[in-house]
Amino acid sequence: MAEHPQDPRPEYGETPAPYAWAALPPAIREALLDPTLWHESLETYAHTTNLAVALADVEGGLRGPCLNPQPTWRRLHATEAAANVGCPFALAPRRPCTCVGDALATRALVLRRDRTGLVHFTVPLVLGEYPLGVLLAGQVFDQYPEQLPLEHVAKRMGLPLYGIWQAARREQPVKRATLAVYGRLLATLGQSFLRTHYHTIMDARRLAELHRVHGELRQSEAQLRHMADTAPTMLWLTDATGACTFRSQSWQAYTGQPAATALGEGWFEAVHAEDRAAVRDTLRTAQAQHAAFHTDFRLRRGDGVYRWAMDTGHPRWAGSGAFIGYIGALIDIDDRKQAEAALHDRELHLRMAHRAAQLGSWQLDLATSTLYASSPFKAHHGVPPDWEVSYTRLFDLIHPDDRNRLRALVQQAIEARSDYAAEYRTVWPDGSLHWISARGQALEKTPSQPARLVGVTLDITPRKQAEAIQQQVHNALEQRVAERTTALHHEMAERQRLEGEAQRAQHFALLGRLAAGVSHEIRNPLGAIALHVDLLDEELHQPTPESPAVMAESLTEIKTQLGRLIELVEDYLSLVRASQIELTPQELGPLVIT
Repeated sequence: MAEHPQDPRPEYGETPAPYAWAALPPAIREALLDPTLWHESLETYAHTTNLAVALADVEGGLRGPCLNPQPTWRRLHATEAAANVGCPFALAPRRPCTCVGDALATRALVLRRDRTGLVHFTVPLVLGEYPLGVLLAGQVFDQYPEQLPLEHVAKRMGLPLYGIWQAARREQPVKRATLAVYGRLLATLGQSFLRTHYHTIMDARRLAELHRVHGELRQSEAQLRHMADTAPTMLWLTDATGACTFRSQSWQAYTGQPAATALGEGWFEAVHAEDRAAVRDTLRTAQAQHAAFHTDFRLRRGDGVYRWAMDTGHPRWAGSGAFIGYIGALIDIDDRKQAEAALHDRELHLRMAHRAAQLGSWQLDLATSTLYASSPFKAHHGVPPDWEVSYTRLFDLIHPDDRNRLRALVQQAIEARSDYAAEYRTVWPDGSLHWISARGQALEKTPSQPARLVGVTLDITPRKQAEAIQQQVHNALEQRVAERTTALHHEMAERQRLEGEAQRAQHFALLGRLAAGVSHEIRNPLGAIALHVDLLDEELHQPTPESPAVMAESLTEIKTQLGRLIELVEDYLSLVRASQIELTPQELGPLVIT
């Protein structure tokens, strides 16, 4: 249960030693805590401040009913009434509320907020050195209510979540400073009332004391009126006919309309012309049923600017049970209206963006592991909108090969309070496989939100299928290119072979022509050489005196013809090299003319 600093405490006299209240006669204690004596004053206070209020003894036991219980508290308290939590106003505490004992021990106002966000405060009732009991008031929000704590408490109590949240949203938060003012007002009222009745009971015959008590009571009433005039809310009263009989000074300070002019139905002049008919209908309907009401309308401020205001009224009853009119309060809610409109616009734009992009959204409460998911998110995982999603069950829908990787990414984002992005496969109940792209961001705890992980999902199955088809086409093209490249290589090799064969054929043709031309040139020197060889042979076998000269002449001719033959061969070889003709050894025998 959240605790708040105590407000400056009113004067209660000297702080007593451990409780000596038992020294006060029991009959006096019972008389001073008689709920019938307190009822009218507490009821006036409750409806004036729009707070719940109750009288309790030093043990925290209620003395009489809780007056003006607030809607949210009343819904939740229906299931908590039997629980002993140490305080009649505390709801769903982690430990018993000690505000009653703390207020009596410190003789100071004690303010508490329970797990639902509802605030109550306790003021002690002390007579001299005797603590008699406490007054409890509140059951309101001191800030705009948080949905998650209310839903947790309502769920634990088995109550409808939507009804509790809607009831809470309709309640107007009361600022801490205002609660402190109301607390001091209640302390002053309670102490004055207690002292008044104590003196009345103890010495009704002491006229001077009775006058003093009445003076204190009048002073208390003046303080109450002063508090009403200086309170941040605009307080008002009507008679049984619905005519306004009182407007606090804050009305004139806000609207610029004198309080006297606002009596009767004069205050309607400050209501926007377009809202007057609806406001009148609301008031007439409530008046006919003697029922509480609240209505929102635009109210003209002193500078002429119209701002949204919320007016709340509760019926007043005489001691005889007769209806005597309404008591109510009017507050400026223009900032809240603008915030709600801006929030509504952002939510609308976000929903439109998600719908256009076919995005699913989700949020994971890191404290409770509670997962909130939109209908598109569930559709991405193949489950219907009413499927009860949880963080554990979600991983059952993910492909087994992707679960550990996704868990690791999520855990890393939570620990580092960072974002993450992942693509994973999900297996639908019909066995089909789908691809999901997910992005998430871990967020720190804020005053209005717990630590959480939020993100979006997108079904990328069509993209993955297109990528698979594209890969298949790419592979097929790669294969066809490879096959065509191989075929080209074969074609080029065949072309080179044919070109080589053609070139060799050309070379052979050229060689043939060269051989035909050269054979004639070679045969002439060879014939001359053969002739002179024969002459040498004859001279050797049949020498004559002229033989040496003849043989010398023949040798000289042979050398000449051999030189000519060598030149012919060199010229032939040069021509072959220039024509890049591959030479192979050839038998010259057939070329020699014998």
